[in-house]
Amino acid sequence: QAGPPKQAPALLAARMSNTLTAVLVASLQLTHLATESLGRFSGRTSRSVRGGVLAMARRGRGEARTTGQSARILVTVAGHPVDEETLRLACRMARELKQSNVTPWLYAVHVIEVTRALPLSAPVHQQVEQGEQILDTAERIAAEYGLEIQTEMVQARDTGPAIVGEADDWHADMIVMGLPYKRRFGEFNLGKTTPYVLKNAPCRVVLFRERLDA
Repeated sequence: QAGPPKQAPALLAARMSNTLTAVLVASLQLTHLATESLGRFSGRTSRSVRGGVLAMARRGRGEARTTGQSARILVTVAGHPVDEETLRLACRMARELKQSNVTPWLYAVHVIEVTRALPLSAPVHQQVEQGEQILDTAERIAAEYGLEIQTEMVQARDTGPAIVGEADDWHADMIVMGLPYKRRFGEFNLGKTTPYVLKNAPCRVVLFRERLDA
């Protein structure tokens, strides 16, 4: 007996984003979020230390106000191949939120881990240059969907606490994380960042694991 027909990856991703968006909208309605939201923009030359994290913003800091219901989606980008699919998922969710009369805010964060042998503010030019390219890609993908995205690069001792701290400071409603398929001693391994975020994040977390190719 033949099984159900396979769905095209694009159709499957679209249906998944529809479902996730519905969950997020329902969550916003249940929690009765404030009808006025305060957004933060970052700056390319701005550097500040917050809770053991050195933030290097990519746009001039300022405030933007929007009325009505809003949803804040934080996307982590680390330079892995799965980043692009993860960003596109977040962008589809944001676009669907707009169609539901919810104002979406997208925020992409790239974390540079600094070894404890160096000061947190130590210049890491090569990693910063790579981070700029990663965040430029995030802006390009968001633009394809007609969306604006805030981007920020931070230097931290550990990626997990940095992501959770950014989500808390930014009042994120959802974190979307891409998950590379990694093995340790022959077994699939989540690493240390994902479990930390799942345990400590103040909001919903969506994991998007890359496809395991045969």
